[in-house]
Amino acid sequence: MINRILNYQFTLLSFQFSGKSIIKNPLFSGSAIMIVGSNFTNFVAYIYHLIMGRLLGPSLYGELASTLAALGLFTTAFGFIGMVIIKFVSSSEDEDKLKGLYYWFQKKATYVGFALLCIFLLLSPLVSKFMNLPIKITILMGPLLFLFLFTFVYRSFLQGLLKFFKVIISTSTDLIFRIIFGVLLVYLGYSSFGAVFGIFLASIVSYFVTKSFLRDYSGKKTSLDIGHTKKIVAYSVPVLVFSISNNLLISSDVILAKHYFDTHTAGIYASLSTLGKIIFYGASPVGAVMFPIISKRHFKGHPYTKVLFFSILMTLGISSGILLIYYLFPELMVTVLFGEKFIAGAPYLFSFAIFVVLYSLSNLIAAFYMSIEKTSIVYIPLLFSIIQVVGIVIFHNKVMDIIIVSIASAGMMLTSMFIYFVYDQKYKIRK
Repeated sequence: MINRILNYQFTLLSFQFSGKSIIKNPLFSGSAIMIVGSNFTNFVAYIYHLIMGRLLGPSLYGELASTLAALGLFTTAFGFIGMVIIKFVSSSEDEDKLKGLYYWFQKKATYVGFALLCIFLLLSPLVSKFMNLPIKITILMGPLLFLFLFTFVYRSFLQGLLKFFKVIISTSTDLIFRIIFGVLLVYLGYSSFGAVFGIFLASIVSYFVTKSFLRDYSGKKTSLDIGHTKKIVAYSVPVLVFSISNNLLISSDVILAKHYFDTHTAGIYASLSTLGKIIFYGASPVGAVMFPIISKRHFKGHPYTKVLFFSILMTLGISSGILLIYYLFPELMVTVLFGEKFIAGAPYLFSFAIFVVLYSLSNLIAAFYMSIEKTSIVYIPLLFSIIQVVGIVIFHNKVMDIIIVSIASAGMMLTSMFIYFVYDQKYKIRK
């Protein structure tokens, strides 16, 4: 089925090859690996959450989920680095330039990583108080972000090189060791702190595995010319805004729920978020494949709009299937995946899933415009991420209040994206 879908995709890309040539094409095979591998790692990630949910229970799982959501505000913001790396690496075939890019991004990651480490160590008492988390958990956030940043840089470089299989190995290593270390430490009685410390240990393993894949680029230090550096910086700023805004839309609700609700209700909401994100992470490989393909075609002056349409159809297909299951069997899904302790979230599952579908489609369209360097699109997710936060601060008496605010924000954002697209097709927005 996946091979058939991908064959349709490359037909739409107007590749003038026979069916046999398409299959042998490294871009085709890389895309297939990314789609299958990403969904495998997403499956492992959800196994992790489901195991932790059952071992910890609603209250303690709420601590773990809110910690990951807080970290996610930064790690998804790292997505701006990933988008920049993928774009410039995929557009470069010169070996010296690639080594220069590797050295440049690694150097910048060192500065940013140490800054985040120091900031979080200093602010850990305030974060602990605001999120109602043990101080020993918030102290770990700084070292975790440091490791996350470097690993993300290395994975993005691999993706830009179309080394998709190595990206999957890196991600799978991280998630598998999260399960091993997390289960062991929780079983030994270290509770939610054990789960978070397990993530820290797994991140160390993943860091060294991922870096080893790029040893050919880590030798001699090679500098980039000033013009190339300025181009990277100019593109990075709007991409940073885009990444932060999109992550706020999918993470701020969990953090605010942890702040406003009691521990049990916050844990129920966290389970809803985890189940709802199955839709986003299930469809995310479509965008992961779309971005470098469109970036390459835009760079070479080839048509690319059909790629977006097909990506939207694929995203809708994946999202609609999961949405239907949530509508028909909400109690079954919550019980099977999280257990009876989380059954209170079942009535809200379908509604939360609608929010994630709207968000996923908006994210795909925004990523499309970022891949062709029309960066003015970033103001749309920025506006509606702010609207969502303000709305939740005002309306947060019940779980459904937060979900309605999130649906409204994502729905208005998708509508705005559509208007932007129509306007762009008619008047051709430059940036």
